[in-house]
Amino acid sequence: QVEQEILRKIAGILSNATNMTLRQSRESADHMSKRSAELQEIRKELDAYKNLADTDDLTKLWNRRAFSRSIARIYKEKRQLFQSSLILMDIDRFKGLNDQYGHLAGDRVLKQVADIMKSKCGSHISLFRVGGEEFALIVEGLSDASTTEFADRIRKAVEGHVFGDIAPDLSVTISAGICKASDATGP
Repeated sequence: QVEQEILRKIAGILSNATNMTLRQSRESADHMSKRSAELQEIRKELDAYKNLADTDDLTKLWNRRAFSRSIARIYKEKRQLFQSSLILMDIDRFKGLNDQYGHLAGDRVLKQVADIMKSKCGSHISLFRVGGEEFALIVEGLSDASTTEFADRIRKAVEGHVFGDIAPDLSVTISAGICKASDATGP
């Protein structure tokens, strides 16, 4: 009977220890789950801030900061050099447009030109606003001829766009230049 009493006490101690360990494990798991959810929320917020830092507020295109990183990536991954081109586009006589129609009209032109460009870009083309009226497009995987045709399609689309909602007599043109990444000495 003494042995049974000792066995019962040992079983009780083991049961209490097991229950305490299980409770602590559940509490630890709950704590880790809450921390994981908090970390995921922080990561989302950081990504949102990073996206804001890399985005041009007016046109919602990637900005010069994002452009610099993208160009550096191409030169870092040497195989990208032979598959990539840079197209620089500039709205012609933009200062005169701002002077004649006002800066609000100029902003609307910038937005519409950006939208036209976006509508022509596929997944292999990254579009950036790198200056006041200057845009850069990083083209990956197109031949020289296809890149030139692509740039000309954008040029013609802007030239053919009716900006009548800004000013009835307003016409906008853009100029473009193309450089193969392999022809440049670096970013």
